[in-house]
Amino acid sequence: MEQAGVFLPQQFDVFHAGGQIFRDLSRRSQLGQKSCAIVFGSSTAGGAYHPALSDYSIFVRDQAQVFLGGPPLVKMATGEVIGAEELGGANTHATITGLADQIASDE
Repeated sequence: MEQAGVFLPQQFDVFHAGGQIFRDLSRRSQLGQKSCAIVFGSSTAGGAYHPALSDYSIFVRDQAQVFLGGPPLVKMATGEVIGAEELGGANTHATITGLADQIASDE
């Protein structure tokens, strides 16, 4: 039977391309180059880091959501039932976390 998954000592080879955005954003920041993220939909897990590492972020109201783990993961881990908007929607990030610098009414 074949095992699914990634051989842990080779994670660098698997995630290298996906981690490029972290490197690029960090290097641009080091050089004083500002970055802006515009969030139109759901940005989960690795996608959540782009707006978090950007200097400025714009979220589209009732569409944008940013979280490391979405509502199903929260329910599985803690038993709490929470909606995507409450967990990581534009209003949550504009008024509570400070991640959203601007809320756009539409695209």
